[in-house]
Amino acid sequence: MTSDSTPKLSKSRFIAGLQCLKRLWNRWYRYDEIPEPDPATQARFDIGHEVGELAQQLAPGGVLVSEDYRRHADARETTRKLLADPDIPAIYEAAFTFEDIRIRVDILKRLPNDRWALLEVKSSTAAKDYHIYDVAIQKYVLDGCGLDVASAGLVHINNQYVYDGERIDVTEFLAVDDLTDAVAHLMPAVTDLLAKERAVLAERTVPDIPPGRHCHHPYDCEWYPECRASMPEFWVGELYRVGKPQLNRLAELGITDIADIPDDIGLSKIQRRIRSCV
Repeated sequence: MTSDSTPKLSKSRFIAGLQCLKRLWNRWYRYDEIPEPDPATQARFDIGHEVGELAQQLAPGGVLVSEDYRRHADARETTRKLLADPDIPAIYEAAFTFEDIRIRVDILKRLPNDRWALLEVKSSTAAKDYHIYDVAIQKYVLDGCGLDVASAGLVHINNQYVYDGERIDVTEFLAVDDLTDAVAHLMPAVTDLLAKERAVLAERTVPDIPPGRHCHHPYDCEWYPECRASMPEFWVGELYRVGKPQLNRLAELGITDIADIPDDIGLSKIQRRIRSCV
């Protein structure tokens, strides 16, 4: 458990809850058990950091809030001062808290008439569904803090860009997807999810959620091996190319072992062969 006994949400915990409420609960109450990232994961983090620094060139002249996540209160105070200075065109890693939700905004760009543009940076080559939730929770907090956010976008790598071997043209290397309308449409879902996440964190017992396809999307869950251990050796969730409708039907029937799958589930030729082998 974290040193502060009052559960708090952050952008990363919010996304963890979007994936699985059990993962969210574990990431708060079993925080000290989260393993260090393996080399491959750390490499992805490092690449994301590099892309984030490059993206700052899309809003030149900005100021970085240098305090790390352990000094969130100090980072908020630095952000407050930068917001009040009209000569600062952009803020990088701006810190905010609203309703005990802590966020850091990759790029907050100042617009005319005290309005702002929110930009989230990802090292992926396209916007994914959960990225919209990522931007939406930031917009929720900024709205709550009284900022007038005119636009919300996602910065990602343009996979059609060709490097000339000399200098990266950031305006071509990075693409910006306008998610303003998508985020606005998602706000009721964000509110509902926040209520569910807070209800889960208010409980002192872990929610009973079985493993499934969600264990690896959008991220590999740290507690997957533990949850997987409760399933049979030949668990239906690991059947080759098993679909969500198949899994839902098997769950309704209470079937967890591949050997017990009935014929009317609609198995493919390869899936039937796997069942026979089991």
